[in-house]
Amino acid sequence: MDRTEASRRARELVSRMTVEEAAGKPTVIVGKPLYPFGFGLTYSKVAVTKASCSADGANYKVYIDVQNIGKADTQDVVQVYAQNGGSSNAPLNPRLVAFRRVSLTAGEKVSVVLDVKAEDLMVVDGKGNRVREGRPVLYAGTCQPDACSRSLSGTETIELEVD
Repeated sequence: MDRTEASRRARELVSRMTVEEAAGKPTVIVGKPLYPFGFGLTYSKVAVTKASCSADGANYKVYIDVQNIGKADTQDVVQVYAQNGGSSNAPLNPRLVAFRRVSLTAGEKVSVVLDVKAEDLMVVDGKGNRVREGRPVLYAGTCQPDACSRSLSGTETIELEVD
């Protein structure tokens, strides 16, 4: 099925649903989305230039340097995603665990500290219990850590190992 046919079918399905039927139902995307979750359009180019992670008791602090490498003042959202490598219970895509909006003048560089709770690095097992499983990895950036986001933003996320 091509994109045109998929879009037509999706519009047809939605047009037959009443507001009551559509309320509370998960959104189903037919085909590839135009923009990934967490992607935002900005008036400049913002990049994470450095990131590190350290334990803070049972939780973690993520230290992120972010810079406006463009020519215009802007705002962007610094994001931290988590994934549990090797876990059979982890979601397929990294999940958002912390974020902060920053305002940057052209060329400005700021440091941001984001808190990540230990429970944010857990997964839910087949019995519904939250468990620490797999090798937790954090990704710091201004978009989701995937190929589509890299292509659209022209920036990379920084991968951080968690002890």
